[in-house]
Amino acid sequence: MASARIAIVSLLLLALVVSCAPAQKACTLEAMICPDGSSVGRSGPDCAFAACPAVQKCDASAPCPDGYGCYVFQDAGTICYTGDPCKECGGRCTLLESYPEQVVCGK
Repeated sequence: MASARIAIVSLLLLALVVSCAPAQKACTLEAMICPDGSSVGRSGPDCAFAACPAVQKCDASAPCPDGYGCYVFQDAGTICYTGDPCKECGGRCTLLESYPEQVVCGK
C-alpha cells in the first residue's frame, strides 16, 4: 500500500515538473533582406527577425568590408552592399563603371 502511494505521488510530481518545463519553439526558416543586401533569419522565443546590420557608408577613404562592394544607389546614397545590386531595381539595372559603381535602375 505504501509503495502504491509513493508511486502515485512520484507520478504526480513528475507530471507537475514536465508541465512546468518551458516548451521549445521552432521558428520558420524565413529570411528578411536587409538594406545592405545581407539577410537575417528568425530567432529567439518570439521568432522575431534578428536586427539588420547598420548600413555602412563608403568611399575611397572608407572601403567596405570583405564580401561587400561600394555602390551608389539613387535612394540610399553611397553604401556598402553585398549580393547583386540590381535586385534593388527589380533585376533590371546598369552599373556605371566608376568608383563607387553607380546603380542606374530600369536599363
